[in-house]
Amino acid sequence: MSLKIVQNITALTISNSGISTSGVINLQSGYLRMTSSGGNAHVHVIEGSVTGIANTESSFLIPQNTSEILKFRVARQQIAGITTGTSTTITFAENAGVPFIVGDRISILSAQPSGLNTSFVTVSSTNPGANSMIINANTSSVVGVITVTNATASRCVKVEAYAETNNTHLHIAEVQIASQA
Repeated sequence: MSLKIVQNITALTISNSGISTSGVINLQSGYLRMTSSGGNAHVHVIEGSVTGIANTESSFLIPQNTSEILKFRVARQQIAGITTGTSTTITFAENAGVPFIVGDRISILSAQPSGLNTSFVTVSSTNPGANSMIINANTSSVVGVITVTNATASRCVKVEAYAETNNTHLHIAEVQIASQA
């Protein structure tokens, strides 16, 4: 199998004394390739509100010096409008649809003013009939003319990991499967 790297994510240095968490990963292909080096890693990908289970039996084990590819649902949509407030309403173009579901974590990218750009906020409700959704982001303090010409909403995740031994590293890359050999 041939892989093309879509984006590299900063490697996690993990230990057996706590859980390490990656930064926000705005999904593009949805295929996350994870490689554990230095020891076995227990991995959990945070898609919604459940966190802190990397060190439980609910986690995914990646043995030392092996790689695994996990697939996640990708959702990305051009934004047509943003209404600020204690919760924020995102509107998409007519007939564009709402590709997100309640509980998804999303990032808002390339909106102006920059205070509208958020990461890892939760979708609290969707209204497919109105091509809109509400996210748990307080944007009431944002002032200025809202520009969404290049703004997008992107589904995102974080990876958390726990190691069986110290000095373990979890290398993460989002990849695209280029061919099956």
